[in-house]
Amino acid sequence: MSYFWIPLLGLSFMALVWAISRGFRLDLDRELLVGTVRAMVQLLLMGFLLTWIFRWSSPWWLAVPILGMLAVAAANARQKAPGLPGVFWRILAALALSEGVAMLLLLGLRIIPPEAKTIIPLSGMVIGNAMVAAGLFYHRLLQARKEREDHLLTLLTLGLPGSYAYRFLALDALKGAMIPTVDALKTVGLVQLPGMMTGMILAGASPLEAVNYQILIMYAIAGTAAVTGMALYWLSPGYFLTAHHQLKEEAQDPGRS
Repeated sequence: MSYFWIPLLGLSFMALVWAISRGFRLDLDRELLVGTVRAMVQLLLMGFLLTWIFRWSSPWWLAVPILGMLAVAAANARQKAPGLPGVFWRILAALALSEGVAMLLLLGLRIIPPEAKTIIPLSGMVIGNAMVAAGLFYHRLLQARKEREDHLLTLLTLGLPGSYAYRFLALDALKGAMIPTVDALKTVGLVQLPGMMTGMILAGASPLEAVNYQILIMYAIAGTAAVTGMALYWLSPGYFLTAHHQLKEEAQDPGRS
């Protein structure tokens, strides 16, 4: 069967989704259409781009898709932090740090070969999960800021330093950013067979080889989620506190007081 027929036949699943949406009057027709078309077009374009990149021996071409993934991921995670000026660059820095740490370990320890066909797919997994962690961190942080404002004001009124008040606020956000990956570690192999493992088995790899690579990916994802959350933890206190350890009325650029 031609590769191009596979995604077309996969539309039968989207037809099922559309039927359920219509049956329950969920009003998701437009979102389903846009999502279905975008998923197919974006993935096909990425397939053609990677085919072209794999033909080039220069490692500099690796920067093109990786920088693109970082920018798109940061822009998407930024939507979880409305009203925070400059948050795109902080998220981008956190994602870039996570990607750098992951590749440094994977390549430095010679776990993977320095080839585009391994670096780019693994970078996509790392950056994608780091994006989710960044979005969760800011979602939980802003939610906690709103729900615990009175408590924060009490802490500051009692003379406690702003760093303590921020820590009280941000540690919950950091924990929330890491929980999904921790939960995934607990259930992988029992409740779900991850995509990379399934793809390798379908491609003809031995199940044990696929499992070994999937273990590596799960640990790498957990590590990068932690690095992303940690980076944003250190980059974000200025959004809520002034230089004089006072709570800002609303989230502002850290450069303002």
